[in-house]
Amino acid sequence: MNCDSHFIAFVHKNGAIYELDGFKKCAVNHGECSEDEFLPKGAEIIQQFMARDPENLTFSMIVLAAHPQ
Repeated sequence: MNCDSHFIAFVHKNGAIYELDGFKKCAVNHGECSEDEFLPKGAEIIQQFMARDPENLTFSMIVLAAHPQ
């Protein structure tokens, strides 16, 4: 399937990190994750995605997060 605009979101819910992808039938649980671990674990998952095709530079990323205290 070819798509010019494809969005994936990562969320922290019930002590786990989930991938929300409209091309998949349900959310993908990427394992246990505390709120403090969410950003580094999310970044690790994204790096794994990018490593699948390191020559592909047609992506961008936005982080929506609370301001650190």
